[in-house]
Parts: sequence; structure tokens; C-alpha cells
Amino acid sequence: MRIYVACLASYNAGILHGRWIDASSDPDAMQGEIDAMLKASREPGAEEWAVHDYDGVPSGLGEYPGLDKIAAFVALCEEFDFLDSDDVAAIAANWCGDLDQARVFLDTPPAMP
Repeated sequence: MRIYVACLASYNAGILHGRWIDASSDPDAMQGEIDAMLKASREPGAEEWAVHDYDGVPSGLGEYPGLDKIAAFVALCEEFDFLDSDDVAAIAANWCGDLDQARVFLDTPPAMP
């Protein structure tokens, strides 16, 4: 699972500068990758970023999902690794993106007839 993070200072100057980073259950690891990408920007004042693409992570999280939300989704996928990330995303979408409710659903054994 990956996210493409773009430097907004570069984007606003008409330059595409960003990096695919591994989506991780550790927000600090992702922030470190983002900081390195921003530091490599040629635009002065490169401090802001946005997620411009997703790979294996639901795009419904938007441009500014917060790294904690991405990390929580990845952790949910790791916990229920017998499911594809698209399946986990669909289950979470059923609960309006509430990952805690999705976890409760996934933890609940099916009712026997």
C-alpha cells in the first residue's frame, strides 16, 4: 500500500514534485518520508503537502486525511490480512469510514442460522 504525497509549494508553482511512500501503520515513519520529500523541493517554503494518489489505500480518504487515519487503515488491513485492502475499504465505507466500527464488524463472528 502506498500514497503519493505532493509538495504544495511546487504544485502551486506549476512543478510536479512529490514521492510515493509506503503507507504504514506508523504515522511517524510516513511523516519522515514526507519531510524528506519536502526538503528535496526546490521551492522555498516547502512545508505543506497533500495526498494526490493512492495505491491499495481507499482514495475516499481525500487529499488531507491525516497520517493517523492512513495508519489506522493500514493497521486494520494488517490485523485482518486474510482480506484484500479493497475489501477492508469496502467494509469501512459501509460504516461511513469509521474504522473502529469496521473493526467491530470484522471481529464479530457470523450468526449461525
